[in-house]
Amino acid sequence: MNTHSRRRFIIGLTALVAWPLKMFGKAHKWMEGDIIRRCGGKPVGYFLPKKGLGDSDNIALALIGFKSLADYENYRGKLMDDSDARANLAEAEKSRCILSEERSYFYRIE
Repeated sequence: MNTHSRRRFIIGLTALVAWPLKMFGKAHKWMEGDIIRRCGGKPVGYFLPKKGLGDSDNIALALIGFKSLADYENYRGKLMDDSDARANLAEAEKSRCILSEERSYFYRIE
């Protein structure tokens, strides 16, 4: 039997947000205070690099789940209206701890 025929796609979307950091300490604020849940995302996990193990010592990752692309787009709008999210973004811009940001989107396969 073909293994592809046994796989199924799970309805939903996971956003992977990756960013190089200058200062690791400030990045965790997005998961604290329930900002992500309050704006409609489901935190899957938040990952900081282990220094000294590999070339990506400065890349942080966040996985955030959504039921659909529309839910993700709604979440992005709510972030801009959330005072804690805006304060975190302003602090990150001021400190320049986030050098850039990349987003990728995935569907889960079982």
